[in-house]
Amino acid sequence: MWYLTPLRKMKGHEGFICLAICFLLYEKFLRRALKMKPEEKFSEGHRVFDEIGQHFEISRAIAYEFWSHWRNGLLHHGMPEVDKNRTYWMTAAQKEAVKVSNNHVSINPWIIRDTIVKIIVANRKIWSDADFPLAKELKEI
Repeated sequence: MWYLTPLRKMKGHEGFICLAICFLLYEKFLRRALKMKPEEKFSEGHRVFDEIGQHFEISRAIAYEFWSHWRNGLLHHGMPEVDKNRTYWMTAAQKEAVKVSNNHVSINPWIIRDTIVKIIVANRKIWSDADFPLAKELKEI
């Protein structure tokens, strides 16, 4: 009711808001699924980028870049971070979650959202910790 229902209803120009919430949930999932310690950082070369790469069918290097520019940019600055070597944009017109073409990286926020929501629902048993109220919602899906 609090997260998944509103996320599923989002469309159109709500992409940045949708992604910001999805990244929060996805990070929580990744930390739980990979049994990461609280102090572990998502730094370049970390095993978490293999997992992200698998989920979005991208390389480990692109997974790191995607996380650094989109997740970190949105959650720390409200916009994807700028890179002098690449341009980034969002589009619902592509069939891939993340697509790299020359020096451009485009993302489809709705495929990313659908992928993350599917992962969360499929793995709802790992969310049963006392400090995360979403666990109750996920148990009732």
